[in-house]
Amino acid sequence: MSGRKNPKQATVNLLWARAAGHCELCGRDVTYTLSSGHRGKYGEVAHIEAYSPDGPRFNAEQTEDERNAIDNLMLLCPSCHKDIDEHPGDYSVDFLKSRKLHYEESVKLAVDAVGSAETDVITFAQCIGSNEYTISEKDWRDALIDAGVNAGNAGVINAAKGVPCGYGPDTLRALRGRIDLYLESIHANPTRRTSVFAVAPQPALIGLGTMLADDGSVDVYQKRRGTDSWSWESEGEQNEFAFDELVSGVSEDCALVVSVSGLIHQDTYAAALPKDVGSIYELRAVSAGPSAIRLKNDWLSFKRAASESLYAIHDQHPEMRRLHIFPAMPISACVAFGMAWNERLIPEIIVYEKDDATFHRALSIGGSDGFAE
Repeated sequence: MSGRKNPKQATVNLLWARAAGHCELCGRDVTYTLSSGHRGKYGEVAHIEAYSPDGPRFNAEQTEDERNAIDNLMLLCPSCHKDIDEHPGDYSVDFLKSRKLHYEESVKLAVDAVGSAETDVITFAQCIGSNEYTISEKDWRDALIDAGVNAGNAGVINAAKGVPCGYGPDTLRALRGRIDLYLESIHANPTRRTSVFAVAPQPALIGLGTMLADDGSVDVYQKRRGTDSWSWESEGEQNEFAFDELVSGVSEDCALVVSVSGLIHQDTYAAALPKDVGSIYELRAVSAGPSAIRLKNDWLSFKRAASESLYAIHDQHPEMRRLHIFPAMPISACVAFGMAWNERLIPEIIVYEKDDATFHRALSIGGSDGFAE
């Protein structure tokens, strides 16, 4: 039609944004074409009440600006555009406006749900033996993006700042000071999540876990073996975890062998085991090894298994005072284990570290001193 004006480009851009690049009638993605697979803009801007007098659902009382306003426009795939124009009796103005409103509100709710998953970040990188580690902002931001979490202007604390390397009481006390600072000055909004990226000796990681809430608001990430990536793998069979009693006995001291990143043999911990230990338990991954925790669900499953195991030990030994831990766990599992510990049920855990193929006592957590050798 001569002299016809198209909608303003700003209006068209806003319509594409509100529709999230999908047909507002059938829901098809209109940012690519099925025939070639090429990306592009394959949607069409359709008038609900026609622009032309001979068009479907024309409203003579509308002004030209109202006809080209966003409330009178829908983003449609070519098939749906053709269908509503060729069968106006099947697609009334009320129906199309209702569909448009419902669709665009659904898109906004979905986007708001993603945007509300905001997180703060704790990084904790310590030397392990002679190896020094760092966690770059790019690496943890990439992992959050892959997880669909909104980093935005994340509150970030480097928990290793001013904390001596190692896993002795001084290290853990300094670390607690850093975590308390995070909780008081950075993580002030209780609706925000906490995302943890940590690499350190196992006792220090378990200690870190005891300082974090186990209320579902904390996500711990696992560095992929042999890469710089902290993103969870998206495919693969979920690992399972089993809990068994290896030795039965009665004492205020029990032991728990945690075989996740590898199987722990008795000869590696027998010499370090105190003589007054009663029962010995094992929590193990069904598929134990360095990549035992690759999926987010692996981590969640292990955290749940750790909590259930500690409760089971308490139920069988309600008078127990100390639980001796012999761990072979990846990064994320160590933190999860610390999160699962409940001081009211098990007053003290004593963590051992493997060195030269045998375990030795490394750190006591809980008890009257908080942290001790």
